[in-house]
Amino acid sequence: AVQTTIRVVCTDGMAFNLLPSLMAKFRLHHPSVNFTLTVGTARQVPDLFRHGDCDLAIKFSLAPESGVEVLASFPSPVLVFLKADHPLANRDIELADLNAWPVVLPDQSATIRQLFDLSCRMNNVFIDPVFTCNHFSTLYQFVRRTPNAVSVSSHYSIFYCARQDNMTIKSVNRDQLSQRTLQLQTEMGKPRSAIPNTFFTFIK
Repeated sequence: AVQTTIRVVCTDGMAFNLLPSLMAKFRLHHPSVNFTLTVGTARQVPDLFRHGDCDLAIKFSLAPESGVEVLASFPSPVLVFLKADHPLANRDIELADLNAWPVVLPDQSATIRQLFDLSCRMNNVFIDPVFTCNHFSTLYQFVRRTPNAVSVSSHYSIFYCARQDNMTIKSVNRDQLSQRTLQLQTEMGKPRSAIPNTFFTFIK
């Protein structure tokens, strides 16, 4: 059988759990498809997308971008994740509540960190994270091993693993934290063959 390669670029949170799970599922039904997944920061992904030979970009977006066709867009508010037995797990959370606990954050290159910092400034909340890292999988493991730690994520990033790892995902009552979408993007005007189209539809 002829193998078809689908080339995808994405940001770190998406590569942690959601995309490998979806790609593995897709290949069960389409074994002639290979995937190449390249992971970059929110700033790197558009460049990788424009200069690489790439079929699909999956990224969080804060504003419209030029030269891309958005195949699908999903609301992606900033959420807090913590262990299910955390004292905050069963109540409404405000930003200021996080101060009492070890906060774990992605670095400034992540859109989620930019929104989180903006929201803190606008609400006069100062949070000094105990751990900062540019790799989501590392943050996630740190939260799992730190008593009462709290971190931020979109629900897409930990969709499949939160329940099995006994994590709870909570919203924070702040408008600024909802100004973000998850987008499936492709190159404007690029002709697409049937197989990538099947994958785009499957992901949606």
